[in-house]
Amino acid sequence: MIYIFSAFYAEAKNIIDHYGLKKEKSPEMVRFDVFANESIRLVITGVGEINAAAAVSNIGGAYGISPDDEILNVGCGAGFSSDICMGSIFLGNKLTEQMTGRTFYPDMLMKANFRECEIVTVARVLNEGCDSVVYDMEAAAVYQAAAFFVGPHRMHFIKLVSDAGERIDQSKITELFALQEEKICGYIDMLLSVGGNKTSIDDKNHFSCYTFNMYSLHAEKRNLLFRMEIKKTSSLKRNRKSCKVQIKNLLIKFLALQMPPRHGQLLQCDSKSSQPCKNKILLRHFCGQKKAA
Repeated sequence: MIYIFSAFYAEAKNIIDHYGLKKEKSPEMVRFDVFANESIRLVITGVGEINAAAAVSNIGGAYGISPDDEILNVGCGAGFSSDICMGSIFLGNKLTEQMTGRTFYPDMLMKANFRECEIVTVARVLNEGCDSVVYDMEAAAVYQAAAFFVGPHRMHFIKLVSDAGERIDQSKITELFALQEEKICGYIDMLLSVGGNKTSIDDKNHFSCYTFNMYSLHAEKRNLLFRMEIKKTSSLKRNRKSCKVQIKNLLIKFLALQMPPRHGQLLQCDSKSSQPCKNKILLRHFCGQKKAA
């Protein structure tokens, strides 16, 4: 499921029309307008950090946002530099909360035809700002609230520059978004096509440079440590057999940590057990073992 959060209806209208989203009769606990189909749920949060954080938390609790869901914040913002013209669209690669000075970094794992920039979340409308930065009022709050449900590789922030600090009519905002509808919806289509699978494994030169890019996993820090451990193991000057054993043990440990509990019976891969399981097939693939006749 893709959860899209926009501050007001004018920002979301083109997405709603494009995907035929219908206003949903939400659970009693939901306090925000929700438009949905079978794969997208769009929420109108209201303007500002408090509204945005409350909406993500409310929706996450009511519908049960899972670690495999995608969070997309689509909205407008202000730009003040000459290279950011009205109607330009950006993908946020860095979020800064102006009030606290805290910064957040969504993982940029997918190639998209968007210019990237820093998004600074502010508490009030500004009349001036820094170059090459887009100012909004929700992104950092969406990130912090969504972090309770998904990892940074599941968060995406699309901002359209609608003004330079002046007030603008909502009908004009809808027109600007209509001009970028194909691009925004193309990104959403890409998320829909990827679904829950963001895993790629790159194997080069046998064991000399194993690199594991486990994109679909929630525990970012644990994944980074796993990658470092694999690289450390494969860089040691050991014989091939010893290296295979080390990597096999790491894979067993990693798979046991990451897979959903409901598949636990398949994923408890004890090297002493004679019972075959899917992980043993996977380990044979990585470690070059042949299936016994």
